[in-house]
Amino acid sequence: MSTRCGDIDPAIPLYMIRTFGMTEQQVDDVMNKQSGLLGISGYKDLRDVMSAAGYKIPGYVLKDKPTKETKYRAKLAIDMFCYDVARYVGSYATLMGGADAVVFTAGIGERSNEVREKVMGMLKLPGRTKVLVVPTNEELMIAKEARAALRKR
Repeated sequence: MSTRCGDIDPAIPLYMIRTFGMTEQQVDDVMNKQSGLLGISGYKDLRDVMSAAGYKIPGYVLKDKPTKETKYRAKLAIDMFCYDVARYVGSYATLMGGADAVVFTAGIGERSNEVREKVMGMLKLPGRTKVLVVPTNEELMIAKEARAALRKR
């Protein structure tokens, strides 16, 4: 996630409150607005993370030149993100006895060959698993669902 923490030990929020004297709102802000890609790399947009890590993104230029530390953190963020995706896909594929296809969608899944290749390189799925890229239009789907809900009223 861009700014959310993902899977954590459930004791961590209580630890943050007890040890650092954080309020519930502060813990919520850290977990939901300051973690994920942003917390690791300093960037919440994967294009910035990938640019800082040294990947070339056609038509996109990072505003600031990354430092050695920024580059290291950006690479770490990409590695962790891909590992988490592969871990989830692998877990579900194992439970289902394999997978015919892995579908990538939305901004990262649609636009990042590097991320797709890295994720698929981590997976050891039996047989020939297809890799599919399915474009999405989330705003359009939200509008359609909202319209359908209003029609039911």
